[in-house]
Amino acid sequence: MQVLVALAHPTSEVVSHDELILRCWGGLSVSEDAIGRCIGQLRCLAAQWSEPPFEIETIAGVGYRLSISPERPSLDVVARRRASPIGWIALIVGLVAGVLIFAGVWAARAWISRPAPLATPVVMVRELGVIGDDPALRPFAARAGDSIASFLGDSEVRVVSEPATRGAPNVQLAFNGSVSSEGDQLRLHLFLEDMRSGTTLWSRDFVGPRTRSDALIDEAKGGAMETMNLVRATYGQSGPTLDPETMLLEIRGGEDTVVPTFANFNDALRPYEQALARRPDSGVLRAAYANALATAALNGPPTDRPSLFRRARLEAERTIREHPEQSGVAYLAELVMAQAESPRDWVGAEARLDAALKAAPEDAFLYADKCRFLVLMGRARDSFYYCQRALSLRPHTGKFLLSYAMALDMQGDFPQVADQLLDEAAALYPGLLDVRAIASPGRPSPARRTRRWPYCMILRRPRR
Repeated sequence: MQVLVALAHPTSEVVSHDELILRCWGGLSVSEDAIGRCIGQLRCLAAQWSEPPFEIETIAGVGYRLSISPERPSLDVVARRRASPIGWIALIVGLVAGVLIFAGVWAARAWISRPAPLATPVVMVRELGVIGDDPALRPFAARAGDSIASFLGDSEVRVVSEPATRGAPNVQLAFNGSVSSEGDQLRLHLFLEDMRSGTTLWSRDFVGPRTRSDALIDEAKGGAMETMNLVRATYGQSGPTLDPETMLLEIRGGEDTVVPTFANFNDALRPYEQALARRPDSGVLRAAYANALATAALNGPPTDRPSLFRRARLEAERTIREHPEQSGVAYLAELVMAQAESPRDWVGAEARLDAALKAAPEDAFLYADKCRFLVLMGRARDSFYYCQRALSLRPHTGKFLLSYAMALDMQGDFPQVADQLLDEAAALYPGLLDVRAIASPGRPSPARRTRRWPYCMILRRPRR
């Protein structure tokens, strides 16, 4: 309750982590997981209503912002109404409205008590098993499980603990795993399981020295987050849109597209093709396949580009025509191809980006691409909104963290926040790219390298 009161600014201001600690914990030493757990509980509380009364937005590297649903009048509006003279007609109308609201509350309670369709899966994080008699493993397993659950809950994933799931039929996915040791090496094995079929959808081992135990937990959190982002794309209001075996192929293909290289996107083509053979009517799969084809062409040999672009364009056009609700990634594939064919048409590129955002206003990747585009154009301050919007839709996503860090670095006004974003990206996604190649204030890079991103963007730190 104290966290909710601290967030409830009338002007929807962003509340930093330090301010929350000061106001709610009296300035005591509090971990990020404790704050994230409170935020996750508040989001779960709001999600219990058919129309959530409030939303909590994560502003990466800054804090949180609470917004009230537009249907509810703000406090200042209520105060003005009370201060204004009320006539008899207004009084009668108010009484009638009160009766209707009272009846509506009872109807809402009846509606809420019914089993509501799930827009996102409910995920259980089980206690990690311990393999061996190493006394350091049990506290490491407990710390890893709690950190993963808190991190996912802070990212708007519906997370429940194992004891709370007894008799709860809505739990559909479960993170499980084990920890073990061999000499001075720790191993954290984590996997995601479909509860109804028992299918393992994703698994990965995180191995490192004991001195890097915290880093292993961070990497496991990043792997779980990327997997949940892929899984959530396949869920609708009535539950999963793909069967477990097809979802496994979708996750495998999505993992290969995390790092933007030709080899990775080329590797992703086969899982997407296999998934589409099983579910040719899936707009999510077809849009992802179009994007993988376009990006493989962009990063691959010039001789392969025409055929890959032709296939990507056919898949993107079919997705936009048959699955407009999943058109965001398809528009992204078309944008990549258009910019590759007309690399100097920056005005046209921005117009196409704006048109794509208008058609798919909730697609996080389009916001991230608009952010990177504005950074490339030297309009870093204009890019902040798009960077923040992408992260609010898909919190803690590695590419988005890096885009926002580059925008802040170019602007030069927020070096500490840029450093925090780079540190988070490096901790959660060490394989995404070498973040040291993107120098930031106070963090000189000995080797300034370049990488290819959508729109042939060459990302490098501007000289100061």
